[in-house]
Amino acid sequence: MPRPKQKPKPKYTAKDFIRTALLLGVMILFFLILLTLAFSSPVAPVTDQQVWDTLVSHGYTPTDNTEAIDAANPGVNTQKNISYRETDGERETLRIEFLAFGDTRSAMICFRSLCSDLDGIHRDYLTQSVATSGNPANVAYYILKAGGKYYYLFRVDNTVLYAYGGEANMGIINQIASELGYVDD
Repeated sequence: MPRPKQKPKPKYTAKDFIRTALLLGVMILFFLILLTLAFSSPVAPVTDQQVWDTLVSHGYTPTDNTEAIDAANPGVNTQKNISYRETDGERETLRIEFLAFGDTRSAMICFRSLCSDLDGIHRDYLTQSVATSGNPANVAYYILKAGGKYYYLFRVDNTVLYAYGGEANMGIINQIASELGYVDD
């Protein structure tokens, strides 16, 4: 009795394998993007009172510069400006600014303007480190370490937190940012 004819086994080429791997990779990437979008909830912006209380808890005496900012920048829609400045007599050694705007657009304009200023500083130094990110939900940040200084800029919705200081103040800047919920411990 003759044997039934068997179908030849299909031969897979390297091209087929690459196509399959590429398709699988694209599907996994698409799935990860969907997961990120689904689980990245908006970060709640801090209030000026939270910033004030955090600075006071560290022994700093913040000032409310809202009226001065409004007078210097009419039409900017600044709702609140809380700041702390420390000097060594000649130069600022630590500065922390918090700005709350009436809308997100104004905060974005302020953030971009400060980023532009930091980009200028970044170009002036050959050795530095920069970290930037945009919009995991409603957040953007720019961190720069250059020329012995540490610059920290963070935007959440309609608020902007800007801080800078010497490398000796990196720890306190990070601690304050962490207490306000801008960075993880």
